[in-house]
Amino acid sequence: MPKLPLLGLMIFSFLAISSSIPHPAEAGIKCQGSYQVIKGQLIGTPYCGDKFLAQVARSYGWKTSFRSIRNNASERHTICQILGHDMRINGICGSSARSASD
Repeated sequence: MPKLPLLGLMIFSFLAISSSIPHPAEAGIKCQGSYQVIKGQLIGTPYCGDKFLAQVARSYGWKTSFRSIRNNASERHTICQILGHDMRINGICGSSARSASD
């Protein structure tokens, strides 16, 4: 077998396998709602907050993902504007949430 196609097959196999393995940073982060579990303590972190925001948005039928919210501040802001009335995400959205007088 020629060396070039074999090399291509090896690279393709490596990429296919490595893309299915979780990244080390994400694999070690445990969330409980919008809080991160660190040494048994619950600590509010932006990472877990964004993950929970995506979960709440999807419960309303919003077509979004954690990565979309994490990588796009506009997506996060829009979700907070529209769903900010939900008490579960009040602390996550903060001043982005629409107030009752709006």
